[in-house]
Amino acid sequence: MYYLIVFKWSEFYTSHGLDALIYLKFLGALCKMSLCWMFFAILVTFPSYITGSRKYLNPSDPLYVQGTGIISLSNINPMTTDSYRYWATFFSVIFNSIVCYYFLFGVFQSFHKYRIKLKREVSAHTLGVRISNVPADLTDENIYHKLNAIFPQKILSIKRVPEISTLSDLHKEKKSLLRERARIKAMYADKSFLGHCMLFLCFRMKKGSVYNEIDRYNHKIIEINERIKSAQSNVNLLTPTPVVYVVFKDTLSARVCAQCVLDEDPFIFKTAHAPVPSDIVWENHPLTNGRRKIQFYFVSVIVFFLIVFWAVPVGFAASMANLKVFSAIFGFDTSEFRTGTVNWIEGILPSFVIWVFYINLIPLLRFLTRQQGFLTHSQIDDYTLTKFFAFAIVNIFLTSLLTGTAFDVWEQLVNFATNPPELLPLVASAIPSQSNFFIGYILINSIFAYSLQLLRPWWIGQWILSSCCHAYSPEDIEESNRESEQFDYPYYYGMHLLFLMIILTYSSIAPLILPFGILYFTFAYVVHIHNMTYVSKQTYEGLGHVWTTVFTLACIALGIYQVITTTLLSMNHFYWSFLLAPTVFVTYGYWHHLNKNMSVLCHSGPLDLKNDLSDVSVEEFKAAYVPTCLQPPEEDGSLLVHPSEDLEVGDLIQLKENEILI
Repeated sequence: MYYLIVFKWSEFYTSHGLDALIYLKFLGALCKMSLCWMFFAILVTFPSYITGSRKYLNPSDPLYVQGTGIISLSNINPMTTDSYRYWATFFSVIFNSIVCYYFLFGVFQSFHKYRIKLKREVSAHTLGVRISNVPADLTDENIYHKLNAIFPQKILSIKRVPEISTLSDLHKEKKSLLRERARIKAMYADKSFLGHCMLFLCFRMKKGSVYNEIDRYNHKIIEINERIKSAQSNVNLLTPTPVVYVVFKDTLSARVCAQCVLDEDPFIFKTAHAPVPSDIVWENHPLTNGRRKIQFYFVSVIVFFLIVFWAVPVGFAASMANLKVFSAIFGFDTSEFRTGTVNWIEGILPSFVIWVFYINLIPLLRFLTRQQGFLTHSQIDDYTLTKFFAFAIVNIFLTSLLTGTAFDVWEQLVNFATNPPELLPLVASAIPSQSNFFIGYILINSIFAYSLQLLRPWWIGQWILSSCCHAYSPEDIEESNRESEQFDYPYYYGMHLLFLMIILTYSSIAPLILPFGILYFTFAYVVHIHNMTYVSKQTYEGLGHVWTTVFTLACIALGIYQVITTTLLSMNHFYWSFLLAPTVFVTYGYWHHLNKNMSVLCHSGPLDLKNDLSDVSVEEFKAAYVPTCLQPPEEDGSLLVHPSEDLEVGDLIQLKENEILI
C-alpha cells in the first residue's frame, strides 16, 4: 500500500529499475487517457447517440436497434436529419488522438529523464561497447591496437567471448549435482522419514545408504570441478566468437565508439552500447552474422504462418462456445434460461476461450524469438512483444469480427488475402455489432484474470507440490520462487496495447465500453504495483529499451483507430469524413519526430555527461563482461556424512568441513 498512498517515482526507480518504472508510467497514462475519453463521451457522444432515431423505428425494420445499440453509432440514421450527429464521432476522433499524443509524449519525457539519469551513472553498461561481426582471424591484441589507434589510452579491457557451450554444460551439471546433494541432506536432516516416503522412491535409496549417496555426489562434484578448472586453464584454445566486449576508461569514449564506424568494410565491426551483464544471452554469441540472419528470416516465416493458421483453432473454439452447441453436446435444455442470461453467457464464453488459448502463446513466441539469435534478453522481449501484438491484432481483434464457424473465418481470411480492399470496409461495418463481445473480453481480463494474479493459485499449487515432492532444500525453494515470479513484460504490454486499440476504437463508436476500459486499466495498475513491489523478481534489467517498441506499437494502434473510424463514417455517407484522413499522417509525423529526435538521445546520451572514473572504480569493471562459467569456482565448505553402525540414520548426519571446491 505504500506505493499507492505515498508514491515516489525516484524511489521506485532506485528499487525496481527503469523497466518497471516505464511500464507503470505507461499504464498510468492509459488510465488517464481512458478518463479523458470518458469525460468527452459523457459531454458529447453519449447525448448524441442516445437521442438518435433508429430506436423509434418499427422492430421489423432492419435498421431498428435496441439494447446497448442505442448508445452507439448504430442509433444514428444517416438518411434523416440525424446525420449531423456524426460530428460527435468526428470530433471524438480528433480529441482522442490529441489525448493520446499528449500522454504518450509524457511517458516519453519520463523515459528521457531517467535514461539521461542512468547515463550519468558510472557502470559497466555505460563504459562498455559491444562489437559484433569481428573476423575470426583477429586476436585480442589486434583488436586492441586497432581501437587504441582511434581511442589512445582510453581502453580498460577487451574481452572476446569464446565458445563456452561445453563449459556452460559442465556448470549446469555441477549445479544439478549440488541441488541433488542438498536435497538429500535436507531430506534426512530432520529425521522425518515417514513424511517423505516419496523421496525414497525418487532417489532409489534405503534408510542406511545416506552416506554412500552423499559421498557419491561429493566425488562427482570433485571430478566435475577438475574438469571445469581444466577447461578454464585452456580458455585460449576455445573457439572465438565474432563478439567482443570493450570496456573504456571513461563514458565519453564509450558513447563515441558505440556510434562509430570502425572499419571500411561495411559488414564487420558493428558497434553498439553494451547491455547490463545480466541481460546477456551468452549461448547466442557464437552465431555468425550470416547464420543469425538465416535463423531470423526462417523463424519470421514460421511466425507468419503461425499467426495465419492460429485463427483456425481460435475461431473454431469461439464458434463452439455458445449454449446451443453445449446443449447439443451435453443434452441440457436452454429454454429455461432468460434471454438476457443467454446473451450474457454467450458473450462471456468466447472471450474465456480466447483467453485460455493465449495463456501459453507467449512462451512459444519467446522460444521462437530466442532461436533468431538475439544477444540480450531485452531484445528477445522486444521482438516477442511485436509478434504477440501482431497475433492479438489478427487473431483477437480481426478474427472476432469475422462471424461464423471456423471454416467461415478461414474462408474470409483467404478472401481478404486475395482481395485486400474488401477487408477494411467489412471490419469497419462489423465493429459496432461486436461491442458486447469486447466488453465481455475486457471483463474476463480485468476481474477474472487480475483476481487470479492476486490470489496466484498456480504459484501456491507449485509451491505445495515442490515442498512435498520436489524442492527439499532452502536453495531449491528460493530458486522455485525466483523462477515462477518473472514479470512478463511482452504479455502485459501486448494486452494493454490491444485494449488500447479496442477501447480507443469503441470510445467513438460505442462509448459504453469506456467504463469497462477504465476498470481494466485501474485493476492492472493496482495489481502490478503490488506484484512489482512484493512478488516479482526480475533477473535482468533491460534499461527501458522496450519503450521505443511500445511507443511504435501504440502509434500503430492509434493509426488503425483513425483509419477504421474514417472508413466507418464514409460508409455512413458522412462526406466530411475525408477531413479525418490527415490524422493518420499526423500520427506518422508525430511518431517519426519523437523517434528520430528523442530515441537516439535516450539510447546514446549526450556527449557532455560525466565521463571520468577513479582508479578504484576502474578495476571492478574489467571482468564485467566475462561469462560466469569462465570465472574460477568459489571455495566453500562441503558437507560430508560419516556412517556409524550404532546410530539411527537421522543421527548419522554428522557434518564436518571438507576442502572441496564448490
